[in-house]
Amino acid sequence: MNTQKATKLGQSVFELMILTARSEGLYRRGKPTHDSPDDAWKLAEQIDKKQGEIFKQLEPSAVAEDHSNQTTAWQRFNDCMDTTLVANMLRAIGNLVVFCTQLEADPTGVSVTSNERMIEIMQYAISRMLDPKVVHEYSPKH
Repeated sequence: MNTQKATKLGQSVFELMILTARSEGLYRRGKPTHDSPDDAWKLAEQIDKKQGEIFKQLEPSAVAEDHSNQTTAWQRFNDCMDTTLVANMLRAIGNLVVFCTQLEADPTGVSVTSNERMIEIMQYAISRMLDPKVVHEYSPKH
């Protein structure tokens, strides 16, 4: 991961925020139900695809291999993406950009190891905020 890739990842997360906010504005929170309009289902599909795009931008070495226990955040957010959760992703993206930029600014400095580790941790944190079903679908082992 580098600053350019982290910035691109951030753009994808901002796009997820727009989709999620639109969904909440139109249909409130929650996954579409059997009586939801077709547009609600299309928007939910766009949100899932955007999450998959985000997942694919993360370094495979930084994401969890086992997502089976990734339910805490999803139970809290009613099994759907939420603007609060995306806001937390944006905070992690901000940190990711900082650590990548610092590492690129001083690749032989004292804080190289800690920056490399924090870059990995931020990517892991982002992966844990994504819908586990989407992560499973986009995982290379799927």
